[in-house]
Amino acid sequence: MTNVANWKRDSVVCVLLLCFYAAMYAESIELKAVARTYPQVLMLLCAIFTAALLVKSISARHTEAADGDTQQKKTALAVIRDVAVICAALVAYALAIKILGYITSSAAFIAGTLLYLGVRKWYVVAGVSLGTTLFLYYMFNHLLGILLPSGFLI
Repeated sequence: MTNVANWKRDSVVCVLLLCFYAAMYAESIELKAVARTYPQVLMLLCAIFTAALLVKSISARHTEAADGDTQQKKTALAVIRDVAVICAALVAYALAIKILGYITSSAAFIAGTLLYLGVRKWYVVAGVSLGTTLFLYYMFNHLLGILLPSGFLI
């Protein structure tokens, strides 16, 4: 796509989102005072961020890509490849969680994803994968009382 098509599409989406947020804010006015605060704050924050994106999109039409279409195509293919690999990893994780259990499959999934995304420090990979897995295990099993799948490896 050309830069013109990108900023036009982005601008249209931003305007539509702003209209949606305005409509949702107007609908939330009819709620009780206690119930309307969270939706109104959420809609205002979303509107602020969307307005920032709209400004960025409009200002982007004045800049041109340095490398042209070939660089955009390479980037697009790399993004598609990354999304496909992560989706395949999610499917493998969903299948493995029933066999290996939550702790083993989650730690392996997170570690594999981090390694694929380029994190190479072993202590970061180990800390994030084990820390996230154990934190979520504690939250679900002990605080919420929701049992996570257990397999033959834990």
